[in-house]
Order: sequence, then C-alpha cells, then structure tokens
Amino acid sequence: MKYGRSFLLGSSIVFIIIVISALVFYFSLGKCPIGSFSCDNDTLCVPQKAFCDKYSDCKDGMDENIQYCGQLHGSKNILNTFLGNKINKTRTNDCNIPNAKDYEPKCKCHSLLLLSCRNANLSSVPYVPSAKVLILVKNRITLEPKAFAEFSLLELLIISENEISNLPDNAFYGLQNLQKLYLKNNKLTNIEISAFENLNELLWLFLEYNNISKFYFPSLPKLLWLDLSFNCLTLNNTGEVFPYFPKIHDLVLSNNLIFEIKKSTFGHLNSLNLLNISYNRIHTIEDGAFDNLTNLQELDLSNNFLHTIQHGLMNPLQNLYKLRFSENQLKISGDIIPKNVRELYLDGMNEDKIDFAVLNSLKNLKFIKFPSFYYCSFVPAVIRCDPYTDGISDLKNLLTKPALRLSAWLIALITIIGNVLVLWGRGTSRDENRALSLLIRNLAVADMLMGIYLLVIGIQDASYRNEYHQYAAQWSRSWTCITIGTVAMISSEVSMLILVFMSVERFLIIVNPLGGYARLNPHAARRTLIIVWSIGITISILPIIQWRNTNMFYGTYSGMCFPLHLINKFPVGWQYSAFVFLGINSISLLLIASAYCGMFISVWRTRRAALPTSADCEFAVRFFFIVFTNAACWAPIIVLKILNFFNVEISADVYAWMLVFILPLNSAVNPVLYTFTTPKYRDHLTFKWHYSANRSSNGDTESSRASSNKNVTCIITKNNDKQNPPEPSISTINTSYLTDCQL
Repeated sequence: MKYGRSFLLGSSIVFIIIVISALVFYFSLGKCPIGSFSCDNDTLCVPQKAFCDKYSDCKDGMDENIQYCGQLHGSKNILNTFLGNKINKTRTNDCNIPNAKDYEPKCKCHSLLLLSCRNANLSSVPYVPSAKVLILVKNRITLEPKAFAEFSLLELLIISENEISNLPDNAFYGLQNLQKLYLKNNKLTNIEISAFENLNELLWLFLEYNNISKFYFPSLPKLLWLDLSFNCLTLNNTGEVFPYFPKIHDLVLSNNLIFEIKKSTFGHLNSLNLLNISYNRIHTIEDGAFDNLTNLQELDLSNNFLHTIQHGLMNPLQNLYKLRFSENQLKISGDIIPKNVRELYLDGMNEDKIDFAVLNSLKNLKFIKFPSFYYCSFVPAVIRCDPYTDGISDLKNLLTKPALRLSAWLIALITIIGNVLVLWGRGTSRDENRALSLLIRNLAVADMLMGIYLLVIGIQDASYRNEYHQYAAQWSRSWTCITIGTVAMISSEVSMLILVFMSVERFLIIVNPLGGYARLNPHAARRTLIIVWSIGITISILPIIQWRNTNMFYGTYSGMCFPLHLINKFPVGWQYSAFVFLGINSISLLLIASAYCGMFISVWRTRRAALPTSADCEFAVRFFFIVFTNAACWAPIIVLKILNFFNVEISADVYAWMLVFILPLNSAVNPVLYTFTTPKYRDHLTFKWHYSANRSSNGDTESSRASSNKNVTCIITKNNDKQNPPEPSISTINTSYLTDCQL
C-alpha cells in the first residue's frame, strides 16, 4: 500500500536523521563541553566560571584546589584548608577548660595548643592561655577590653560569624605574638585606631563581610595582607587613608561602595604588590593616585563604572604584570596600559571600546581574556587568548572538530544534490499543477542556497587549516563572509515563508472548499513568490545597511557568518536576531503546524463515517512527517534562543551542533518531504523504471501501459474539469486535492 511505503520511507528518514544527529553531536564532544572542565574521575563537568569561586562543585574538591586557587585568592585558602584538615584529625577533648562540660562536645583541642569551638554557643572567650591557635566560629562572643590579656602565646586567632559589633580599646591587649587575625562575618561598623595597637607581629588581618564604613588604622610594621572586602567603605571620610605599612603586600578592597580613588588614598603603600578594588562604583581615579605604587604587580579594577582614565596615570606601574579591566565602559586606547603588562583581562567589554592596535603594541603581553573568542582573532601575536574557542572555531581551524567538518560537507552535498534533482524532476515532468510545481521549485532554490553556504564554509575551513588565527579577523570582516551569511539568511527565511504559504494555501482549500477560495494559479504563484523573495532578501540585507560602517552582524562573534547568537547574550544586532528567529520563525513554525493539523482534522471529520482509504492514510502519514521534521529542526533553535535571554548557559558544543548540522538539515530534508515521497513522484519514477525494464525485454507490459494510461487519464480529466467543472461536494473537493494528480 502507498501509505505503508510512505510511512516506511518517512520513518527511515527520521531514524537516519536521529542516528546521524546523535553521532555528529557525540563525536563533536570532548570529555566535557567547551567552557567546562571535568572532575570526579571525569564523571562530572563543571562550568569554568565555577573554578575557584569558593564553593565546591566537585566531590573531589578539584574546583577549589588550594594549589591552583591559591594563585587567585592567595595563601589564605591554603591556611583555611590546612587548619580544617588538622582540626578534623584532632578530635580529642583534653583541654581542661573551666566549665568544659557546658561546651566541650562542640570544641576540639590538641595538646593544649589548638582549640576550636564551632557552634558551641559561647558568649565569652574560653580561658586557654597555653593555646597558640584559637578558633571561635559561629558563637555569640562579644569582646571585652583585655579579653586576651593572658594569651601571650597566641599566634592565630579566628573569631568569625559572631556578634562583635565594635572593638573596644585594648581589645587585643597582650597578643604580642599574634600573627594572623580573622574577624570575618561579624557586625563591625567602625575601626578605631586604638583597636589594633601594639600588634607588632601581625602579618594577616582579615575583616571581610562586616559593615565597616570607616576606619583608622595604626601603623602595623609587619603587616603583609589586609582584607576589607564585602564592607561599606567609601574611602571618602576625612582623614581616611591607609597609614604607612612598610611591608604590605596584598590589599583587598573588593565589593565595597568606593566611587573615587584619591591621590592620597594609597600614598603610603609603596611596597604594595597586589591591589584589588574590584566590584565597587569607581568612576574617577585622580591623577597621581598610583605614583607611589612602583612595586605593584597586580591591579584589579574590574566591575566598576570607569569610563575614562587619564593618560599616563599608570606609567609609574613599571612592574605591573597583571591588569584587570573587566566589566567596565572604559575605552582601551593610548597609554593607559603599562608596556610591561603580561596578563590583561578585558572580559565584559565591547569591541568598540578596545583599540586592538594598542594591544598589539604590547610586546610583553602573553595572555589576554576577552568576552568572546571572536576578539582573539585581532591579537594573533598573543600566545594565550581566552576563550580559545567558540565551540565551532579555535585559533587553528574555522571548524575545529572533524565531526563538524564532515557534517558540513555531508549536509552541503546532500542539500545541493537533492535540490538539483528536485529542479530537474519538476522541470522535466509535465506537471498539471504548475502553480504548486513553481512553489516547490522555488523552495528547492532557496534550500540549495543553504547548501552553497555550507560548501563555502567547508572550502574556507580547508584553506585556513592550522593557521586560522592569522586570517580570522580578515575573514569575519570580509565581504565573502557577509555575502554567504546573507545567502544563508535568505535561504532560511525564504524557505520558511514558502512553507508557510504552501501550508496556508492548502489549508484554505481543504478546510473550507465551498468558501469561494480560488485555487492557486501560476500567475498568482509568481506574484506571491516575488513578495516572498523580496521579504527574505530585505530581512537579510537590512543588517548590512544598519551596520555598514563596521561590517558587523554577519561574522560578528563567529567565523560561520550566521547571526544565530546563542553564546553571546547581547552582541551587536541581538535585537534583530531575536526578531527574526524568535519572531518571524517561531510564528511561521506555529502557522505551519496549525495549518497541517487543521487540514488533517478537517479530512478526518469529513471521512469519519467511512472506512479510511489508502489516500487518507497517505495524507496523514505525509502530514505527520512534514510537521515533525519542521518542528525538529526549528523548535530546538527557538527554545535555545529563548533560554539564552534568560541567562541559561548554552554549551558551546550544542551551539556548534545547532549551527553546523541542525539548522541546515531542514534544507536537506525538504526535497524528500515535498517531492521524493509524493505518490506522483514515486509513480513517475516507477513508470520510468518499468518502462525501461520492459523495453529491455522487447516490449511494454500491461502494467506499464496501465500506468501510462493512468497518468494520461489524470491529465485529461483535469483539463476536462476546467472546461466543465462538476457540482462540488465536500467529499469530492477534499479528496480531489489529495489525489496523485494534484500532489
């Protein structure tokens, strides 16, 4: 039966597509998708942004490894981890603390040298004068004057997550050997100069996660590290400058309310090595603010409100090797970057804010971080550039993975050959429905353009093999890239619009046969196609006109030259891309699905009183596969586009798979759906085969003559219908459009 053949053919096509899609996706994957790393013996993939974010995502703790994260957050992590491991190994309770029975189960002690009380409900400092390490976390402790007067041996003091709101005079009196002091996660608001007096051996002072709005520090002669992050500092209070710390190495002021850096703020910190003032509201840096920081090696100004920096401001920073400007509106030009910088972070900055000639003039620059792989193509001399790939291209190849290359060539050849056969078949056969044939031929032309687009991408990939980074910027801005991107957009939109028109036209004829709708004639089909092609071409060339001075949109952020924009959330022209793919294409997909479902329901209601015929089954099977394949190709793209706007991170591997395989797949499948699976086309091929076979056996058989007569009869009947149309009925009109002669 015909419908059985159609079902078998459609099912086979769907099965083959699913298998090939799965294989392409599988072989395009690494151990983990681009933009993530593996841990837990390669059983878990974690996004790179989770690396060293102070929250463990891996069971084996690899993402917070102290050896690697110590380079980002300093040796404080190493100390915390070391202490945690040491405390966990020492679970004896031999402290001999007064009133030990009240909190001893919550405290751990080791040889009277280390005492750790966590969640012990302590309201005062326990008396253990022999301790060298005292850890009091998550209690109710408030400090009294001279609370540590007897702790002369104490070297490390951690009083975190308590209820300390102020530091009284002489709060740390007697701690002449104290080296490390943690006051994290308390309720401190002000720091008075008397609070830390006489701590002459203090090396580390951590005051993060408090409510400190102003401070006055004494000069601490040995202080190496001061952390005031996550507070309410503005550095705008009178006299609020850092005193002379002769050995200060690291100063962390991130996540505060600082909006201006004055010349005097860091004037006494000439030994400073690291300065972190990220995640503030800084919009102004006074001239000379960094003049005394001649030993500074790392400066973090990321996530601020900087728009301009005075030229020459950073000239005194001759030893600076790491500079972070991420997430600012600053224009990178002139001499605002010291010549000796080796690592530069510009992620979150727009391309129009970056003078790439300045970056290329930095001879010592070894590493640079951008918001997109696309930017890396403009600094080919830099050894390391992050991100090093967008999932499709890397610094070596336009199509980085063999599976993507094979997929591009395979889809290109299938699409071109399939649509050429459609044009040949429809052009050589005497089709009585010339209007429908004209629509399908135009659909084939539009789909073939997608094959040409992929073919050009494959050729360019081969020509740039292993040296793509040298040509990436030139290629993405070239008129060849813009042209093939435009061709792909025309193919996509014209194909979609033709399918919408065909669906609506069939819907009107089948659902409302007595509504007075005239069957489409060739003249009306030509007018419709002119409108469709005009809309498709206009949609595709408008971005070229809009960004004509910058050659953006096509080629922006991808050497594939197609503006799908699934990785970058708000690149240049994102509104236009959303309008096309979320607006036009999603509405078109809904119209196609609705029209075919409406047709199927209409025919089913008309025929429900009678047993289903093979024509009915044929009709249902073809409708199902037409709607299914269209939805399978476009629905994932539309869904991912929507998720992208809700800040859902799209894997670069999924993006590559969508752009190289799924998007052009519809153009390869359309010839099969609209031509090769139709009963008329199958009968035409069957007749040719029978005719050829019978001629080789010295004569025509009865079956070939019957098939020939059937075709002639259909044509004659149709011509006679035009001259003497019969009285219409719902049954005959619904059925007539589904016969072999019409499709």
